[in-house]
Amino acid sequence: MSDNLQVFILGSARTGTSITYYAMHEILDLPGAGESHVIPIFQRIIHNFYTHQQSFQDPEVLAQRLDTADFRRYILDYIRAFLPIRLSDQLLG
Repeated sequence: MSDNLQVFILGSARTGTSITYYAMHEILDLPGAGESHVIPIFQRIIHNFYTHQQSFQDPEVLAQRLDTADFRRYILDYIRAFLPIRLSDQLLG
């Protein structure tokens, strides 16, 4: 098995992600960080941004002028950068 093997298990609640992690950890002796619960936080951030921004109909309100596509892209880029770094930090102690 490669020393560079990285496995990310993503799934909705109650779909078996925890048991999948524990099985891989025990059987394959893979290090792991366990559950992160960070994706729902980012999902709520994006949802709240869209919901709040849509409440303003006046184009003169600065919040209405925020670029929703740029915001979403920024959050997704942050997630892509955040997860590998934080999980590596957690695994290495």
